[in-house]
Amino acid sequence: MINQLLQGRYQIIRELGKGAFGKTYLAKDTQYPENPYCVVKHLQPDDPRSLEKAKELFAKEALTLAKLGKHDQIPELKAHSGTEFYLVQEFIDGHSLRDEMPPTRYWTETEIIALLQDISRVLVFIHDEGVIHRDIKPDNIMRRNRDRKLVLIDFGAIKEKVLNTPGTGASTVVGSRVYTLGYAPPEQTAGKPQFSSDIYALGMTAIEALTGVYPHLLPEDENTGEIIWHKDTGEIVGQNEAGKIIWQNKVSVSSGLATIVSKMVRYRRQKRYQSAGEVLQALQQLVQTSQPQTVEGAVVNQLTLEWLEVGQVKNTIIRDQQQSKNPGTVRIGRDPVQCDLVFSDLTVSGLHVEIFFNQQVGQFYVRNLRQTNPPIVDGKALPTGEIALSQGSNLQLGQINLRVTAITLEQSGSVAPTELATATEPTEVASAYQASTSTPVTPTPTENPPANNNQSNGYATSKRKLNQLDCSVLAIDLGTTKSIVTGISGGKPIVLENAEGFRTTPSVVAFGKNGNCLFGETAKRQAVTNPENTFYSVLRFIGRSYEEVRNEVTKVTYNVQKDNNGNVKLFCPALNKQFAPEEILAQLLCKLVEDANKKLDGSFTQIAIVVPAYFNDSQRQAVRDAGKLAGLEVLRIINETTAAALAYGFDKKSNETILVFDLGGGSFNVSVLEVGDGVFEVLATSGDTLLGGDDFDWKIVDYLANEFEVDQNIDLRKDRQALQRLIEAAQKAKTELSSATQTEINLPCIAVTQNSPKHLDRTVTRTRFEKLCSDLVDRCRVGIENVLRDAKLNKSDIDEVLLIGGSTRIPAVQEMLKNLLGKEPKQNINRDEVVALGAAIQGSVLGGAMTGILLLDVTPLSLGVETLGGSMTNIIPRNTAVPTKFVDNFSTTEDGQNNVKIHILQGDAELAKHNKSLGFSCLNGIPPASKGVPQIEVIFEINVYGFLSVSAWDKRTQTSITVNFDPQ
Repeated sequence: MINQLLQGRYQIIRELGKGAFGKTYLAKDTQYPENPYCVVKHLQPDDPRSLEKAKELFAKEALTLAKLGKHDQIPELKAHSGTEFYLVQEFIDGHSLRDEMPPTRYWTETEIIALLQDISRVLVFIHDEGVIHRDIKPDNIMRRNRDRKLVLIDFGAIKEKVLNTPGTGASTVVGSRVYTLGYAPPEQTAGKPQFSSDIYALGMTAIEALTGVYPHLLPEDENTGEIIWHKDTGEIVGQNEAGKIIWQNKVSVSSGLATIVSKMVRYRRQKRYQSAGEVLQALQQLVQTSQPQTVEGAVVNQLTLEWLEVGQVKNTIIRDQQQSKNPGTVRIGRDPVQCDLVFSDLTVSGLHVEIFFNQQVGQFYVRNLRQTNPPIVDGKALPTGEIALSQGSNLQLGQINLRVTAITLEQSGSVAPTELATATEPTEVASAYQASTSTPVTPTPTENPPANNNQSNGYATSKRKLNQLDCSVLAIDLGTTKSIVTGISGGKPIVLENAEGFRTTPSVVAFGKNGNCLFGETAKRQAVTNPENTFYSVLRFIGRSYEEVRNEVTKVTYNVQKDNNGNVKLFCPALNKQFAPEEILAQLLCKLVEDANKKLDGSFTQIAIVVPAYFNDSQRQAVRDAGKLAGLEVLRIINETTAAALAYGFDKKSNETILVFDLGGGSFNVSVLEVGDGVFEVLATSGDTLLGGDDFDWKIVDYLANEFEVDQNIDLRKDRQALQRLIEAAQKAKTELSSATQTEINLPCIAVTQNSPKHLDRTVTRTRFEKLCSDLVDRCRVGIENVLRDAKLNKSDIDEVLLIGGSTRIPAVQEMLKNLLGKEPKQNINRDEVVALGAAIQGSVLGGAMTGILLLDVTPLSLGVETLGGSMTNIIPRNTAVPTKFVDNFSTTEDGQNNVKIHILQGDAELAKHNKSLGFSCLNGIPPASKGVPQIEVIFEINVYGFLSVSAWDKRTQTSITVNFDPQ
């Protein structure tokens, strides 16, 4: 390609290097004489068998650079060709950090901190764009000559093709895995890179700069797998001239930096920093440990902000003429690159507000930096501009509340230079002051401390309970057959009894003949005499279309109808009214919270709701809507199996791999998790939302009804009262057969003919029941096999088996589990309450009353779009860790087309029609152009709740595009 002119502009000058998938050339931009040099990467794989993989990596790098090249420390993409397979990018005039690595020189602590800060800021940017670099190492970090800044290069197209001998830093390509030996953590070498994988690689780069030891030669603790490199982790090793490993001196760095770097390279990714922003915060705290010098006679203009973070009050002092990233102001938000005060809460915008001192009027002001998601100051939204702050002012950013606790405008004998000062020893408090409360309590300033010492600065202390609970968040296990309300008291989860004094409430809502509403046990007791107006197992219908549940409608005694849009409606004859399933559940939620408030003499409105792990997006949205209809703030949707693991592993210190088997009333879910030391990571989830204890009941119902029909020529399933009696008898029989080998079912006067009443009298044996339910047990077995396969585990890898849900007491189910997994399930947990108790723990984390718990969940179903031929193309595979986002490109198929319609699906079937339709995203406002010309980048994002959002922008015009999400 030497001397070749690409696109009539880029002239190849010479070859720079050769890799496994192609060559790199130095080129000159003939139309840009001021800065003419650029780099051309040309796809030329040595091995024809790797062509498809090379094309995949090439397309990935082109797409990645197009998104990321706007960052000053990432090479800009100037041009590319998808047919000739080359890309042209900015030439970085400088050298790689490989040239600065030992033995050339050993780095100082100051240099290491600068390295970590510089690259961490770049990682914040690329991770926010959903990109994992996968190959951070000294060879892929360049120091630019003109400003000495570090630039991150090589995003995936061409990797060096050299042997993996010690010290080469060679990249390895295995299938879709790209990494360099020693710099890649275990999950990446296993093909599951995470954002924290880049943090690991950066930490290993820092260790190499300090020790001169190539990462793959560092010793590891044989029990934990942790790297041994520092005096706090053991002696370090180096090499002599012959390459033989020898003992070297200990690294001379502070324990603070050693702690940070060691956490970056922890073997288990759950124990590492989970974001580059966390690394930056840790480094900032390290740098600030030295006390600033004082300036005599300075004027003190300072403001103190206070907020609650994971159960602790923290504060920072903002001063006039603040030293910050934007001189004169202190910016607050989620982006550590731009902001001085950083919050990781996803409801906070990247760059949210700034606080500054107005010299002319002598006051501190807050200025809004967002067009959307405006801050709320003293209860009022600030859509634009700025407003003065005063002592006691409340500033709400998303779900983070900050309070101005002090403003000082006076002369002082000495004052520290103006730099951000954050309290290093925060005060523990209970979460009466909630980070998510929309109207926080304003403290009343007082000169004298309260006499009872139960309050300080308007906060409840850790010794004081809020309405007998540690926090203001209730947790609700919203089950198909029964519901439980829990909270945290004294640091332990507790069950809150309902108004009748029961620990569980049947998930039943009924309407009497006079229209009065009944709940729980009261509603259940009158079901036989009022079957048409008694609504139970409603969770099986929520978030589903009528066609999805057509086979289920005959299994309930009330009337399930289809509206004009194909949605499920539940008809209530007593009120002559249709209800959506979420409206019925809203009534139940109101009752559950009302009982809790009466019990605690409180006014709780914030809740966390538990749902089956296999619920799709529509079902989760519908549950959240039910909470909203009930006037409640749903802080989190929690998966049942995950909640159970939280309760089980609450005080576990050692790591375990557990399988949670959940066979509840209306759904079956099975999850595999790693738990220990406060970290709960879901590895995989499987299940069936149309398989549950109700289906085992129905097997008995069908058996009894069929036998009766043979004897009497009467189908009891067509009589609502008779059917309700059959269902209740089947539930009782199922329970009894868990401990007895047979049970008697006697239902007198179950039917009445012209001649005489008819009675049902039948003996059901456990053997008969197990034969009836064998297909259901087989479906459970398949779910377990699927989750083990998705988690890439063998049955021997499972340490414990947890059972939750009443139907796990069925002996055939337990025997299947024992035979399949080779171990006895744990029997010493309350399988009826463990989910609710785990939900209470997560609720307390949300409320700030509990810390040290990290929950890492997954999306249970694949997300995709319908493509030509009616097939489904996966975008986000099932069991992907959440939150996550994925970017895909679309274009038009007709000239002048100004919109694109995308059919979004959820499921794992190959054909689109066999998956759940979540709706259509309509991309409107596309500028007219020839077909195929518009480049529409669509971002699919699943948040921590498991909810999907869609956004888009036109890459050609650099404008955002309206996305209308139509669930119909």
